[in-house]
Amino acid sequence: MKQTLPLKYRPKYLRDIIGQDVLVQTLKNSIKYDRIANAFLLTGSHGIGKTSTARIIAALLNCLNRADCEPCGKCRSCIEIFTSSHPDIMEIDAASNTGVDNIRTIIDNTSYLPNYASYRIYIIDEVHMLSISAFNALLKTLEEPPKNIIFILATTDLKKVPKTIVSRCQRFHLKRMRDDILTNHLKNICKKEEIIIEDDGLSLIIQSANGSVRDALILLEHITLYSIDKNIDLNIIREVLGLSDINDIEKMLHLIIQSDMSEVLILFEKLYSFGIDINSLFKEIADLLSVKIKELVIKKESTNLDILMRLWQAIFKGFNDLNIAPDLYVAAEMILIRMCCLAKMPSIDEILEKNPNTENDNIFDALKKIFPSGN
Repeated sequence: MKQTLPLKYRPKYLRDIIGQDVLVQTLKNSIKYDRIANAFLLTGSHGIGKTSTARIIAALLNCLNRADCEPCGKCRSCIEIFTSSHPDIMEIDAASNTGVDNIRTIIDNTSYLPNYASYRIYIIDEVHMLSISAFNALLKTLEEPPKNIIFILATTDLKKVPKTIVSRCQRFHLKRMRDDILTNHLKNICKKEEIIIEDDGLSLIIQSANGSVRDALILLEHITLYSIDKNIDLNIIREVLGLSDINDIEKMLHLIIQSDMSEVLILFEKLYSFGIDINSLFKEIADLLSVKIKELVIKKESTNLDILMRLWQAIFKGFNDLNIAPDLYVAAEMILIRMCCLAKMPSIDEILEKNPNTENDNIFDALKKIFPSGN
């Protein structure tokens, strides 16, 4: 069976880890000077390589033919680690093994020597899901670690991990991937896979991936499956990702600024019927808003800046509303209507211009004159 892109290009060496220079250099120095921590803590958002890094650390420490601070990738130990079949490398999902009994079983096993590896290694993913009693049991082992035992903990939610656990680990925060680094990574993969794709198309994939290497490769895989000839244009990417044409986004924002509520809702209904993803739509509007705001700031122009900033705040709040709304479509309509209402509100300068004698503490009175009750 042919491997998918995320599996095929999953890193197996330190040199494969992109955008995490501090982590790579620290691990190399740990091996070079034989200063190995008994516990590691890998933090960061999903899809940035925590589990892959944990396996690389395991391979690095247990490789039978390690050279130049890199696992060989070919010995029995390396092969078994990367196929999840090594008898001395245990991978535990804390999300489904949250109780203290699960941790006690692990701790009991730490008394046994490794079968043939240098270290018996326990990789605990989503460690923040452990119960308090499980954390307490784990803490005692971290305080007095058995010889040849190493824990590698990974989490997407560091604040839920007790500080007593964090303080006993060598901690690495894996950063979201920068757009330029992820762009070069995808370009290299496309070249190897003979995938023809426009730069603008790669930008859309990277925006949707939000700094996650795994998500970017999953999206690229999805798109290439849709377009079997591997010649991918911008329209294909927008269709697969559920994105609208940039002209529609610009038109939508223009209508919002003009406070044309009926036309905004008509356009939204049209885009929705075409299969637009609602969250993606608002993200694209937010992206366009941020570009326009930055342009005005750089040019030192204040025209419409108040309006655009109001819309930015409204759409930012709108993302929260979408997350809790029972009906996504209706919630989206209400957010768009709110934005239209905010767009026609006058700026503070306009209020003062129409009411030159208005003091700052009487601005609300000035607003009542501009928007009298019932209008």
